[in-house]
Amino acid sequence: MFVMLEHFTERWLNLTEDVVCFGAPGNEFATAVTQMEGFLQSIKLVHVSGHVLCDKSSPRYKSKWGCPRSHPVYGGTPFNVVITTGESNSIIYPTELSLKDKGESLWYDIPGVDPDSPELILGDSSNPHYVASGQELRVWLAEDLMKSRGKKIEEKICITVQGWFMK
Repeated sequence: MFVMLEHFTERWLNLTEDVVCFGAPGNEFATAVTQMEGFLQSIKLVHVSGHVLCDKSSPRYKSKWGCPRSHPVYGGTPFNVVITTGESNSIIYPTELSLKDKGESLWYDIPGVDPDSPELILGDSSNPHYVASGQELRVWLAEDLMKSRGKKIEEKICITVQGWFMK
């Protein structure tokens, strides 16, 4: 199905019909599918339920998108959610330039955004990502995607996913 962008008055379009979940033990990802072809500028993840515990030794270190800013190790780079393209799992959001830790895990910061915010918007207006109609995108906790040996994240997050397409 090909949809012309000119017919849309709103740019945030649903990429999931229902709530999807990711982050449970076993490298679970959430799937979103683009309904049209175009340049995807941003992805908005809207929190529905759940959280992640980034430090098994202390239940106070939980948040919706990674780790609280109060954590002594991950507080400076508290976000751990990434978006990839289908089976290749190439990371498209956050962009390569914003990823701080390129080792076993991918923790990063978004200045001015709280890791417990009800929404997480990932994107780069100067570098939109071209997607085809029907293309699968995956939402991961980076710790799961990278299969980190020091797996610190537990639990799961349930969300809806929206995309902002350029006109």
